[in-house]
Amino acid sequence: LIAPSNVVVLMAAISPDPFGGVDNPGAVYVQSTGKNLAYLFRDGNRYRGTWHKAHGSSHLNLLDEHRRPFVFNPGQTWIEVLPSNGSMVWAPSTRTQPAMVPWPRVLHGPISPTHW
Repeated sequence: LIAPSNVVVLMAAISPDPFGGVDNPGAVYVQSTGKNLAYLFRDGNRYRGTWHKAHGSSHLNLLDEHRRPFVFNPGQTWIEVLPSNGSMVWAPSTRTQPAMVPWPRVLHGPISPTHW
């Protein structure tokens, strides 16, 4: 069952991978260090924040709009990565189940090289 208590959408620079070669023509490079915008969802609400990661082996830090660590609900967290220049549409879930918090549905269109 996929019923996350939290949803995180990380915006990241995405570009064709120059080292993809002919054997992997659709390969892309996805920003995995530095900082960028993040959308954080909890309790059916959307919060704007940032993500920070100093280097490949460091922890991913998710901060709220006041640059404080974002507090998540216990349970599953779904993480999605979208292009920095992409767009996102979301709507609070209209379906609730006993003992479960409604969570937002993150909707986005297909990502293709024409969107980079």
